[in-house]
Amino acid sequence: MKKRITILANTKRKGDGVCIAGIDQDGSWIRPVKVDGNYLEKKDLFSGNNVIIDTFYEVDIVLDRYIPNPPNTEDYKISDDTKPELVRKILTDNERLKFLDKFVDPCVEDIFNGGKRALGLVQCKEIINVEAGWCSDGKFYNTITFKDNSSKEYTLSVTDLRWAAFKKHFIKSNNLQSIQLNNREIIKLCKPESIFFSLGLARETDMKMKELIIGVFTIPDYAECKNFQDLQLMEKSINVAV
Repeated sequence: MKKRITILANTKRKGDGVCIAGIDQDGSWIRPVKVDGNYLEKKDLFSGNNVIIDTFYEVDIVLDRYIPNPPNTEDYKISDDTKPELVRKILTDNERLKFLDKFVDPCVEDIFNGGKRALGLVQCKEIINVEAGWCSDGKFYNTITFKDNSSKEYTLSVTDLRWAAFKKHFIKSNNLQSIQLNNREIIKLCKPESIFFSLGLARETDMKMKELIIGVFTIPDYAECKNFQDLQLMEKSINVAV
């Protein structure tokens, strides 16, 4: 079956793996996966040299069958015989905001309470803190502390490819090793009128799940609608030691 999905998550996984997810035309969350190893590969995000899968891209994807693994109840096996097709890129602030408002969940607990789903979307009431940088072992860390509409506070790791590249570029361009930005500094940097997060559960073990921010969205867009590849190329163009 072919599904038209608005991508709301394009995230880094182990090795060269990526994880994508989004909302179809019926308003349902879908995570297209491969059975072996689960993850797609970064090459699957491209057609030639062109990015065809990224956040706020509408993409037609052929799915073979439903393969739920609660709480990952949104998983569908992607067809091995076809390639996703880019339909269009949603670039206007008004259309993005309208879409996010339509599908936003009341709060984080509303998504994950009960263990029946692993994906959702929340509005950020307040960003408290953003931390990102390179550890001494070279590993990049990336977290956001925020309050949702219930005013409950969370500190979650961020796996969004666009947000990671945006932060890396900012850190390098300021000749830093790491950053810790408060609310005022984030508002100055990103100039958001509204902030939303896609959230997902990562399976650490058969019994343990970890909550993650898998998509960061601001209106207006913090990166002026550049795709993840453009942002990564900008980051890599800054040749500084980290």
